[in-house]
Amino acid sequence: MEKVKCPNPKCGRRIFDIEVMPPGKVVLEMKCRHCGEIVQVGFSPKKIHKRNRRQE
Repeated sequence: MEKVKCPNPKCGRRIFDIEVMPPGKVVLEMKCRHCGEIVQVGFSPKKIHKRNRRQE
């Protein structure tokens, strides 16, 4: 199981867990329940990509 943390440098708390990686690339955009930031978390078969939307 992979524990995904918030990409916001001020937060960094766990936002969700993923057990099975998807076969293709998937991007989730969600609001962190701890800091309130909208963050993007992308999944590819071998890697998790995290980005804070305000830092773009």
